[in-house]
Order: sequence, then C-alpha cells, then structure tokens
Amino acid sequence: MERKYEPETWDDREAWERDREEIETAGFANARIRAIGLSGAQWGAALSLALQFYRRGPRAVMTDERVKDRHIQVQRTFPVAA
Repeated sequence: MERKYEPETWDDREAWERDREEIETAGFANARIRAIGLSGAQWGAALSLALQFYRRGPRAVMTDERVKDRHIQVQRTFPVAA
C-alpha cells in the first residue's frame, strides 16, 4: 500500500467505497496474493479482518465481546496439500 488511509473518514459511504476499491485493486494487483488463489469469500474475510486491525488495533478486535466465540486461523504460510 502506498498511502496511509484515514479510517475515521470511512463513515462517509463515498470515502469508504473509494478507499475500499483502491485497497482491493492494490491487493489483486499483488502477484503473491493472486498466486494464493483465494475465493471471493476468503478475500472478503481477510480484508475485513485486516481493516478491523487497521482501524481498531489487533488487541481491541480480538477481545471484542461480540466475537468472543468466533474462531479464525491466521498464519504466515498458506497450507499446501501434500
């Protein structure tokens, strides 16, 4: 990502849609991300989690009572079938 976003402006629908489109375009332009072969649902879940970390910080996201029973695996390497 080449620019720092201002999440406090994302309450404005137009600002959010502009920035989200830019983030998605940059993500799909990245050869590493394309090579993983994510589905749209996987991309959406990853983007949602990343944006929550960016906006609120990982500690606030992971200790939020609304999501305490949800489990997600996040790892540095992508599993490969043997």
